[in-house]
Amino acid sequence: MDTTTKAAPGPDADDGVTEEGASRGLLGNPRAVFWLRVAAVVLLMAVVWILTDRFGEHHRLFDFRIYRKAVLFWLDGDNILYNYSQPDKTNYNLGFTYPPFAALIMIPLAVLPYGLALWSHLIVMSAALALMCYWVATPLARRLNQPAWFVCGLVVPLAFALEPIRESLSFGQVNHELAVLIIGDLLFLCRRNSKWAGIGIGLATAIKLTPGIFIIYLLLTKRWRPAFMAMFWATAATVLAAAFDLRSSVKFWLVTFWDSSRVGILDQTSNTSINGMILRWFDQRDPNYPRWIYLLGVLLVVGYGMWRAVRAYRQGDEICALTIVGLVGVMVSPVSWIHHNFWIVPALVVLADVALRKGAWTKRFWRWAALFLLVYWSFALTMSLRFAEVTTKHWIHGPFWWIGENSYVILSLVLILILPIRRDTDTLDLADGNFWPRWPSRLASWPDRRRAAAEAKAA
Repeated sequence: MDTTTKAAPGPDADDGVTEEGASRGLLGNPRAVFWLRVAAVVLLMAVVWILTDRFGEHHRLFDFRIYRKAVLFWLDGDNILYNYSQPDKTNYNLGFTYPPFAALIMIPLAVLPYGLALWSHLIVMSAALALMCYWVATPLARRLNQPAWFVCGLVVPLAFALEPIRESLSFGQVNHELAVLIIGDLLFLCRRNSKWAGIGIGLATAIKLTPGIFIIYLLLTKRWRPAFMAMFWATAATVLAAAFDLRSSVKFWLVTFWDSSRVGILDQTSNTSINGMILRWFDQRDPNYPRWIYLLGVLLVVGYGMWRAVRAYRQGDEICALTIVGLVGVMVSPVSWIHHNFWIVPALVVLADVALRKGAWTKRFWRWAALFLLVYWSFALTMSLRFAEVTTKHWIHGPFWWIGENSYVILSLVLILILPIRRDTDTLDLADGNFWPRWPSRLASWPDRRRAAAEAKAA
């Protein structure tokens, strides 16, 4: 479904106060409007914090503690990183499953005092979430003629209320940092044809592999230099890790990489990939279990999803395109835990943008608003886990229960199928004086500006 951008660029959304037109009374006073916005943001943050603290899962940075223990084990003597294992009541045994380069950059988290490492990781995760929301929501703020800080101040707590975001923060995962690397690369470096374009995707791939699907996306959109630069940086980071510890790298690429059971039980409800959905229908212990169904599903999802992503890119909607690619990556991975699906956030921003465009209160508004509410509340109210069943028992309640248990997977597939493409949105966002977050653009162009200044001085 395509939608055409017709709105003209609004005033600078970075200003703290905007004029409210012909409105009168309290809403006609810019200072009063400013404080009403502040109150709305603070109130929403407080409500979300209280509700998530009361009803959300508390994992107490479980994954962060595994990272730290595994890296300390690795650094302590002559140990191979992937020999580390600790018992787990749900998954029996858990160890370090990321590529060696991820362990290399986590060394500071291991050697710092626990309290300092914990709070540093929390701050970086939270800052990455806020930055990701700022990047994808600021264009929406401009089109709504609202200050960027206000719209982003609403988007961040609303995103925090979603289970994938809550789980990622509660587990102490690295998903938000990966999102920043990928989104920043595509929205800033690639758009500027920077010589550094591809570095974010390349490093993200070296850390967690699944971002490698964005390299395929760059190739399909014929952005050859960023694609090959991403491959170069991914390879360079992997070689660097191998140089640091060859034995652990060999163990990962020859053994751990192929052992999907190391990450947990694959048919549990938290595995929100199409593989997990299929395993929750069939008994994987059956020797006649049709494994070809997963391969067929991967081919269909990758084929259609990447076609839609390329189409969105060519029609001028990079945010929609990268969101579809991210969702495809989550769906086709053999294991995608709930906290991996942070692409729900930009998907919801796209739906909100389409629903709130001028000419609202039409059939289009109600259609996209209904999908927005269905997706948002399903992920906010942990719909999938409300139908969770123990391993190998998922099918005993019948197909409707199975649909409820797989609601996250089904909704993600629906978004891949019909997430609206906002034609020429990139043209509007990149108009003169309207390149939304200005400081990343200036930061990315700093080497070019420094070189130009040196040439001018030499002349």
